[in-house]
Amino acid sequence: MTNKASKYVPPAVVVLVILVIAGIQLFKQDKPSGDGNNPPAGQQQQNGGDEKEAPSETPGVLEGTLKISDDLKRGNLMLVASERIIYLFTSRDYSALLDKKVRLEIEGTLENFSLVDIKEMNKN
Repeated sequence: MTNKASKYVPPAVVVLVILVIAGIQLFKQDKPSGDGNNPPAGQQQQNGGDEKEAPSETPGVLEGTLKISDDLKRGNLMLVASERIIYLFTSRDYSALLDKKVRLEIEGTLENFSLVDIKEMNKN
């Protein structure tokens, strides 16, 4: 014998479950907070007002100390250079280079670039 009354699910419960699932999906998306002018994942953000490159840097190469990010909304790593901090997202493992002087090789501009590689600077 089956109880037909136990199989009935009120429409309000179905709508509530759908809203909860949709809310979880939206929360899981790592959308950068802000005004929508943030670069997409894998891009950098710059602190400070001076956008001039240091004389020791060539286009496509940035030098500084690689650190774990202090703001995970901006990136999981950060390059602390002489006059700026550059945040970046990457899924590659650069943990062996943390707190070391590195050269960040990029393609593109400082405002919108793709990461090519991060290498430790030669000790001379």
